[in-house]
Amino acid sequence: MVGAKTTATMKIKLLLVLIVALIAVAILLTTGVARAQAPEIALKDQPIEAIVTHYAKENGVDPKFALSVMACESGGSQSVISDGGRSRGVFQIQKPTWERFTKEMGEVLDYTSAMDQAKVAMWAFANDHEDEWTTVVALKKGGTYSFYSRQLHKHFIVKCSMIS
Repeated sequence: MVGAKTTATMKIKLLLVLIVALIAVAILLTTGVARAQAPEIALKDQPIEAIVTHYAKENGVDPKFALSVMACESGGSQSVISDGGRSRGVFQIQKPTWERFTKEMGEVLDYTSAMDQAKVAMWAFANDHEDEWTTVVALKKGGTYSFYSRQLHKHFIVKCSMIS
């Protein structure tokens, strides 16, 4: 009779150990601890669309609107130069405008960096400077904006549309 009690006690202990092990596995699986975590990609290493979206959201700007402006300005290419060499980058910012905005922001940023251009442009959009972009004005007017440039002594028609 003593041997039967010992065997029953051992079976109960084994069953309890199995139950505890199953509970531990269930907890690990539901909390994600047992899952492999994808490495986080630094913002600077992400595509320009993701960078613009990040800074748009950070500044309370509609990302779709910001991406539409970028698409109209440069197609997302930092190497674009226009306005007789005065406007550069993904948001086609002129150097004097860049200097004024970064001074207002209180930051020293790289004019040649697409990431920094996105940061400055989204700050500008959030701080009532968005109308300095003719593409913004065009978008606000339904897609077309006609103006005369005193700098270039030339008439321009800007056409831009929201991305889908």
